[in-house]
Amino acid sequence: MKKILIIILIMLASLPVFGQLASDTTLRANICFQINTAEIVPKDPGYEKYINEMLPFMYDNIYNLYKVVIRGSSSPDGPEELNRRLAKERADKIVSELHISQNKLFVTYASEDYDRLLTMVDESSKLDIINLRLGDNIKNAIRKLTGYRTMVDSIYPSLRSVLVEMYFIKNEPCISDTVYIVDIVRDTTYQVVHDTLYLHENYDKIPVLAFKTNLLADALITPNVQAEFYLYKHNLSIEMEYEFPWFYNDDIFWYYQVLDATAGVRMYLKDDYTGHWLGVYGNAYLYDICFNKNNGWQGEGWGLGVSYGYAIRSKKHEKLRFEPYIRVGYLRSTYDVYNASDPFNGKYYYSWPGLPNNFVRRNLEFNYFGPTMIGINISYDAIFKIKDKQ
Repeated sequence: MKKILIIILIMLASLPVFGQLASDTTLRANICFQINTAEIVPKDPGYEKYINEMLPFMYDNIYNLYKVVIRGSSSPDGPEELNRRLAKERADKIVSELHISQNKLFVTYASEDYDRLLTMVDESSKLDIINLRLGDNIKNAIRKLTGYRTMVDSIYPSLRSVLVEMYFIKNEPCISDTVYIVDIVRDTTYQVVHDTLYLHENYDKIPVLAFKTNLLADALITPNVQAEFYLYKHNLSIEMEYEFPWFYNDDIFWYYQVLDATAGVRMYLKDDYTGHWLGVYGNAYLYDICFNKNNGWQGEGWGLGVSYGYAIRSKKHEKLRFEPYIRVGYLRSTYDVYNASDPFNGKYYYSWPGLPNNFVRRNLEFNYFGPTMIGINISYDAIFKIKDKQ
């Protein structure tokens, strides 16, 4: 009684696993053999399917083979000992052709396959066979049935066979799990097989935090760093960016000094944070730019606008993405023009050590509406979160 309860509990624990496996791609072929041998019938349709469809599918890069079930059988004619040996030899014949890992292989034998015979005869014969199975000498009793000769000619050849079932899943990120598979054998004994199978992921792996840089800005000696936080609600994320080119040469009056901080919100059209996205942003900045001794510009400003981009995940490295994007918006700046060759008076340079009130108010104003940034980000997903699939 204790063993039966253990087996029932194992079967119940396996039900969710089998529910998942049922959705996988499964290929089946019934390969017939010549009578009293383990030689395959050369032009058997089942063997043609096995060669032309099943074996090539094993090496398809899109799918992953995780289980093969082999069931050897024989027809109910002939001595039972011979039938038992034939069923095993036929199954072993197919196993020798597969060359797959033993932990993916499940082999069973049905020396005299009455179960399949029942599925192939007409209703009247089926009732007779069911009644006969309650007796002792079923083989001799079947020979006395009215349709026995037709049964031998049309049904028995397909019972001298090996049933091959191949189970595949698509090559997607997957987890492994240990399961217990219970096989109930015809003689009412139980065989428990312990194996590790690959199952479909029941979760999505989505990013939490990504670090980025704008390659186009970097190429124009404008170093920048970006971060994006993903919120999991309505496909939204928060982005932050900081540009910090701070180059200068006092000897030639050359200054390229910019500090620009940007914050924004994105909404992706896909819930895996790839593909098209739309956003809004705001930024604040200060700058000191001078390329010769005669003309320099120094000021501060802010901006608002909208952005659009497209995120493409790398197929080879799933943590990497590329994001071409554009920003369009309004910029406002107050600034002064200065002569860099004049003696430094401490009014405008950001290294001024005095009090802020001693700065001179900017004299000029600049307003602009149009494209404010074009870039190609390279993004690295540093932290991921596991999210259950719905």
